[in-house]
Amino acid sequence: MIAIIAILASMLLPALQGAREKANAIDCNGRLKQMATMWLMYADDHDETLGGAMIYPSTTSYLWWYQVLESYGCDSNLRKCGSAPKQDPGYGFNWRGVGYQINHPTRGKNAVPAAPNPIYDGVKLAKVKHPDVIIMMGDCYDITATQNPLGYAFMLNYLYSEANQFPGMCGRHTYGNNFSYIDGHTRWLPCNQALAAKWFWYD
Repeated sequence: MIAIIAILASMLLPALQGAREKANAIDCNGRLKQMATMWLMYADDHDETLGGAMIYPSTTSYLWWYQVLESYGCDSNLRKCGSAPKQDPGYGFNWRGVGYQINHPTRGKNAVPAAPNPIYDGVKLAKVKHPDVIIMMGDCYDITATQNPLGYAFMLNYLYSEANQFPGMCGRHTYGNNFSYIDGHTRWLPCNQALAAKWFWYD
């Protein structure tokens, strides 16, 4: 009897794990949808301008994107995918509680990471030629002391090459990632498709 129970359990366990992952993927998709809505609310409050990874309220200070969205209701519980491995919040950068990244290249191919810079500060929604194609946010690796994706979130390297892309993209959900887009919709993409630069540059 015990052997039969063990066999049944071994058969059911993968199905249960698959069901749990599917539920997590659906939940993750909903989280991205909420954050996309918050970004569009931010744009509505800031002259139809979508923020980047860093926002400069002055010439001497900046806020990370997750700090900006906190005023719209984005707390550490929302910005954490259920499938993300749990990390010690007292270690490295984990205290930030960020499981998602923003597509910083929405600021344009000709932008240079220097502050203060109007392009670095965000992009006018009207300049985004294909808002249904350009990614806004997506899944990322959990943050550790040596892997901090916040400042390089979905960012092509500074030479605009495809050779060093997306250091934080994780393939968390069935070898793919959930993404939100500039127009507010969300979808899943397999990793081999998500690596295309066409999803990231607004121009």
